[in-house]
Amino acid sequence: MAYTPTPVPFSVADEYIGAAPYLTYLKQQGWVGVIQFFKNNSVGNCSFSENNIKLSHGSVVIAKEDVRQDVNGKTTTVEVMGDENFGFTYTVEWFDDLFFRKLECASKHYSTQTTDAVIKIAQQIDSN
Repeated sequence: MAYTPTPVPFSVADEYIGAAPYLTYLKQQGWVGVIQFFKNNSVGNCSFSENNIKLSHGSVVIAKEDVRQDVNGKTTTVEVMGDENFGFTYTVEWFDDLFFRKLECASKHYSTQTTDAVIKIAQQIDSN
């Protein structure tokens, strides 16, 4: 790895499934990102990915009306997509000067409580 990845804390991962390198490989430095998979018994199966945008020379453009500050005061977006037949994906993305991070959790049901729970998981990961 070209940096030290942020681990998913045991407090949110009831079962840790695994991790893999993510995005770009820099010769003689390593990977600029990692994706981790885990199960949270309250929410469902989740993935947490991060991209070191300083190393990958990335940038992010977000519509002003979509910007929130849910994850520890950082620029955040929250999205829920899906339907009752196939389930829902709850996505929280947050950004700072060094990283673009994304938490996605799948659930068979929609609820605002699940949205809030996924945001809390993102807050805990970011504080780790």
